Amino acid sequence: MNRKSLGALVALNAVLLMALVIVSLTPARTHAQLGGAAGNYVMLAGEVTGQKTMNAIYITELTSARMVVVMYNGGNEKLEVIAGRDLKADVKTGVGGGKRGGR
Repeated sequence: MNRKSLGALVALNAVLLMALVIVSLTPARTHAQLGGAAGNYVMLAGEVTGQKTMNAIYITELTSARMVVVMYNGGNEKLEVIAGRDLKADVKTGVGGGKRGGR
């Protein structure tokens, strides 16, 4: 192997390493789906705090502002409801975020 081909291989490996770093550090995109005739809802897929290997589906019904979190259980092949929230009540009580508004 001559010096020219060794230099080309080193450069190629550096480019491949940089591509791998960029792909692995880029966060996953969140996909949303707006409901149709069955109701006015939004579904988002995303991670759950404390669950590194499983993702959840966040389903929000827009008219009543209620949200449920479901996860797929591969053991029994069913969707399981993990949590439910009334977002209107959360906004009124200030649960889950900083206070809005200025002084």
